[in-house]
Amino acid sequence: MHTNPEKTSRMIHCANCLHCKVFLERAERGVKAERRVRCAVGNWQTPSGKERTYCYHTVISRRVVACRDYDSMGERDRDEFLKNLRDNLPVEREIVDTGALAVGANA
Repeated sequence: MHTNPEKTSRMIHCANCLHCKVFLERAERGVKAERRVRCAVGNWQTPSGKERTYCYHTVISRRVVACRDYDSMGERDRDEFLKNLRDNLPVEREIVDTGALAVGANA
């Protein structure tokens, strides 16, 4: 797949925005939760208007051409930040045992 370098250089990486938040989405039953990302100002929505969230390991691929609420965490070191993020993100969904987190919080 060939990418246009001119187009990708203008794209906004949501992972570099202050509004891109990591959270745990708990299963209805049990103690397991998945690490996911969301836009804190609500810019990621389904056509029906519901909030859309994404798997944490895919956040690097979330890009838009323009966003009225984009608040950069730093443009000077953006490329280095994105490279480090690419190198350190998990390659699969990240499932967390929230029961273990609760025990650790009380210790």
